[in-house]
Amino acid sequence: MSELVRSVMLDDISKEEFQNRDSELIEMLRTIWGGRFYILLTVLLCVGGTIYYVYSLQEWWTSKAVITSPSFEQNSKMYKDISMISKSLDAKYDNAISTIISKKALMNIFVEQFNSFNNKNEFINNQKGLLSFSQETLTRKEIAAWASRINVEEVKIENVKRYQLTFQATTSELSEQLLSKYINFISELTINLVNNDILTLVSMNRDVIKNQIEILNIRAEALANKAKEQTKNALYMADYARITNPLENVKSNDFPFELGTQALKAKEDILSKINDLSYYQPELKVLHAKLNWLENFKSNNELFLFDYIKNPSKPFYRDKPNRLLFILVSLIVSLIIGISIAYIVKVLKQEES
Repeated sequence: MSELVRSVMLDDISKEEFQNRDSELIEMLRTIWGGRFYILLTVLLCVGGTIYYVYSLQEWWTSKAVITSPSFEQNSKMYKDISMISKSLDAKYDNAISTIISKKALMNIFVEQFNSFNNKNEFINNQKGLLSFSQETLTRKEIAAWASRINVEEVKIENVKRYQLTFQATTSELSEQLLSKYINFISELTINLVNNDILTLVSMNRDVIKNQIEILNIRAEALANKAKEQTKNALYMADYARITNPLENVKSNDFPFELGTQALKAKEDILSKINDLSYYQPELKVLHAKLNWLENFKSNNELFLFDYIKNPSKPFYRDKPNRLLFILVSLIVSLIIGISIAYIVKVLKQEES
C-alpha cells in the first residue's frame, strides 16, 4: 500500500515539474518577444559591425608548389660533361663533384637556398613594386614579416621525400606570381652556386696537375742535360782515344765512349734536336692530356635542380580572414547580448511598476 502511495506522489511531482518548466519556457519566450526590438538592434549592430570589420581586413592567399628530385635524363648533358673529365680528376675531386651533382644533393642545395633569410631579404627588396612598398628602404620588421610568408616544408608522398614550397601574398594572382619569381630567383642562384663549386674543384685539380707538370719538367730537363753532358764527355774520351767505331765487349757506366766518335756525334746531334721533355718523362703526355680536358671544361647552365610534382598555381581559397566564422560568432554573441538586454529591461520595468 505504501508503494502505491509513493508512486502516485511521484507522478504528481513529475507533472508539477513539467508544468513549471512549461511556464518557464513560455515566460522566457514572452521576454524574448517583448525585447525583440533590443535583440534585433543588437544583432544588426554587432553583425553589421563585424561584416564591415572583416571586409576591411587584409586578405592573405597562399600559392603552393610541390617538388621532387630531378630525373637522370633531365641532367644527362651535365653528367656526360662530368664523365668526360672524370678520368682527368684526382679521386678526391672526382668524389666531391659526384657528391655535389647527385640528384638528392641538387634538390637539398635548392631547398637550403630557398629557406635562406638572406636570399628572402634580397628578393623582397627587389620586389618593392609588387609588394606595394612606397619607401625606398624597408624596415627589418617589414622584411621579417614578408620573409615569414615564404616557406618550404618536407612532405612524404608514397613514402618518397618531397618538398612543398609556399608564398603568401595579398591576392591570389600575386601569390602565384611571387612564388614563381622566387623559385626562378633561387634556381638561378643555386645553379651559379653549384657551377662555381664544380669549377672551383676543377680549378684546384688543374693547379695540382700544373704543379706535377712543373716538377716533371724540372726532372726531364735535368735528365736531358745529364744525357747531353754524358754524350759530350764520352765523345771527348772517344776522340782522345781515337775510337771511331763501336768497341765489342766494352761497356762503361757513365760515359759510353765505346760507341765511338761517329755514333756519339750522331747521338749528340739527336739529343740537341729533342725539344719534347716527355721523351725523358713519358708521364708528361698523360698530364698534359688531363690538363687539356680540364681547361676546356665549361659549366652547364642548363641544370635541373628539381622536378615539379605540382606547379605554382593560383589558390582557390584564401587563408584569412575567415569571414563566415567571424560573422557566425558575432551572430551568436549578439543574440546572447540582446537576450540579456531584454531580460534586464524586463527586470527594470518590473521594479518600476
